[in-house]
Amino acid sequence: MSITAPKQRRSVRHEDDRPRTVWWLHPCYAVLLIGIPMLVVAYLLPESRYLVLYRSLKHVDTSFLIYGLIVYAAFVAGTFAVFGTGARPQWDDVLLYCRAFVWPLFALTVFGYAAWFGYSAALSGFGAVTDALLDVVFARDAGNTSYLKKELLQEISGITTCTQFGILYATVEALLWVRGGSDRWRALSRFALVLTLSLLRALVVSERLALVEIVIPVAIVFLTSGKISKPAYRNLVRFAPVFAGFGVFGLFALGEYFRSWNFYEPIYNGPYLRFAAERFLGYYTTAVNNGAVVFYYEPIQPFRYTLDSLFKFPVLGGAADQFYVNTFGEDYIDYTYLLDTYANPELNNTALIGLLLNEYSLFLAPVAAFLLGLLSVVLYNSFLKGRLVGLLLYPSFFVGALEISRIYYWAAERYFPTLAFLVGSLVLFKIMKVPAADPSEKGPRETLGPAKN
Repeated sequence: MSITAPKQRRSVRHEDDRPRTVWWLHPCYAVLLIGIPMLVVAYLLPESRYLVLYRSLKHVDTSFLIYGLIVYAAFVAGTFAVFGTGARPQWDDVLLYCRAFVWPLFALTVFGYAAWFGYSAALSGFGAVTDALLDVVFARDAGNTSYLKKELLQEISGITTCTQFGILYATVEALLWVRGGSDRWRALSRFALVLTLSLLRALVVSERLALVEIVIPVAIVFLTSGKISKPAYRNLVRFAPVFAGFGVFGLFALGEYFRSWNFYEPIYNGPYLRFAAERFLGYYTTAVNNGAVVFYYEPIQPFRYTLDSLFKFPVLGGAADQFYVNTFGEDYIDYTYLLDTYANPELNNTALIGLLLNEYSLFLAPVAAFLLGLLSVVLYNSFLKGRLVGLLLYPSFFVGALEISRIYYWAAERYFPTLAFLVGSLVLFKIMKVPAADPSEKGPRETLGPAKN
């Protein structure tokens, strides 16, 4: 079996056919506009607000502020390093890859959701699960959210994880669409199903990131595709973060009014909009605060969080964890116990800066941050130049930059399936691919025409 391109007419590729440069897509701006401001806000927020709104002690002091700024500065410095990624776009390879793997990625994603629901229904009964789902979706019983998330929806290690293939699927589907490489109705049907499943997941188990992981890669591919040519639309793209920020906060404030305000109104001293803003910022400030907890109270654990996916890998994870304990000792504190003692275990996200400071110490954490920044800009440049790996990976990798104040997304278990599938599929693609153009041709490659998928 081989992957080949159909014969077609030759068309000339120009430099402006590459993804358009959008200022906010550079990885440094995620740190400058989100990471550093959230660190400063977490530092300035008085402890009384932590106690009332987040039921947590405050641990972000002046020292942690300085350490965090140093780590962020090292990351930003890494994003300005110069590193070559190849000069010529690889649109032929991009289309061949996307056509070959869009259906497998879609099938694996849907299978993951089907297995998740089917396994839960088999354990608790089909009627119990569907009734609880309807209660949550139509707000018939708000108390069912926690029950559904913790009791009814049971995951199968290594199986329900297939839902995370949707991250790469969304990128592949978007690339096919903007390059005219897919049948429109089939593409819309596939994406509508995956988007609906992700939306339900966000609503049912309060996993908003599941929706973000699908929407952000698609938005990046479309906003940089060159399809937007009118000046007014280009200005909209330039200021997209501002509009997106207000939109996200508006939706959050609306939902929070019905979900939390009735409880907090008697004990909160201030107007609702300030309450909503502080609750919204709480997702970030508590993550920064937890980072300080990990840094101050957790013994140094080299590579522990960077290799998190390895330790949670089915079967092999137990052996890897035991090897780690035998190598570095077992004097670390359970993370849930750590938060239960010093913070709030219900708000358990941890900012990247705290994890890097714990893993690599104050002296080596800036080096690790610099390397992460370097990797980010390499993928960013690869994306802008139309290279295969950059186009496939950077749209979802950028989600990690946006979440840098909240979680270590790139090393998280939820991102591992994307990285693993991409590595394996690229190796398979290299083996099976038949060149679509004469290797002696020095000019740009020819365009692949539309094909039904």
